[in-house]
Amino acid sequence: MTVALMFLGVFLVPTLLLIVGHRIRRRAPRWRRMFWGAIAGYVVAMVVGTAAGIFPPEAWGPADFWRGLLGLGTFLLAPAVGAVIGMATATRRSQAA
Repeated sequence: MTVALMFLGVFLVPTLLLIVGHRIRRRAPRWRRMFWGAIAGYVVAMVVGTAAGIFPPEAWGPADFWRGLLGLGTFLLAPAVGAVIGMATATRRSQAA
């Protein structure tokens, strides 16, 4: 399960962002905001995941849920949260353009 989460977060999410980012200028403003929100979320996930990975193993327990969530889960959750925030921040003016 852990390996599957790692591969999904490290390889699948950037691939999906690359696919969605193709011809982003031709898409609706809501799509653009969602895309940039997901990019920002992934950047935050990289920082959080790297910070969680830097801590020495002695600082964590053998069944520590939070290290797994911070180290692997944020690579999947943060881009989705960023896309939702980007979609929610789309203004009426930017949707009409």
